[in-house]
Amino acid sequence: MPSSVRRRALALAVLTAATLAACSASPGASAPSTATGTPTVTASATPVDAVTPTPSPTVTDPAVPDAPPPAEPAPVEPGPGLEVVLTSAGWSESTRTVQLVGYVQLVEPGGTCTARLTRGTEVVEVAQEAWPDATTTSCGTVDVPRERLTNGRWDAELSYDSPTSSGTSKQVEIDVP
Repeated sequence: MPSSVRRRALALAVLTAATLAACSASPGASAPSTATGTPTVTASATPVDAVTPTPSPTVTDPAVPDAPPPAEPAPVEPGPGLEVVLTSAGWSESTRTVQLVGYVQLVEPGGTCTARLTRGTEVVEVAQEAWPDATTTSCGTVDVPRERLTNGRWDAELSYDSPTSSGTSKQVEIDVP
């Protein structure tokens, strides 16, 4: 090994030993010293793993103002005329039912969701309790059994009623086989 490489290896070993000694010293304690005042270096055959630096946090420019927080949607007040959002409507072959799924953009207990299907003069309704969640009142899935329906195209809508609020979804067409 050339002497310049040995000197670099020795300098690296000295630097590593000094760093480890400084890191392992308890607060307020001084680093150990030798009688000659020069550090003692012990060679090791074990390679030292390279340390991957961690990125430092990004500092934002104080001259650039922070973006305003996103606007909260306007709260929906209880009352008549609430919009019922119909998220899914259709025939389910696996359950052999017409399924209507929806919610109201209002959080309140005590409401009822009703699936209403009409075909000519035929009217079929199925009601179930709605339940409030974090941001809406959910109707969940309202199932209308095949036994209550005849073959053909039906108009379907989902309505919501409570002591303080009511509303109806837009009407959709569903084909019942």
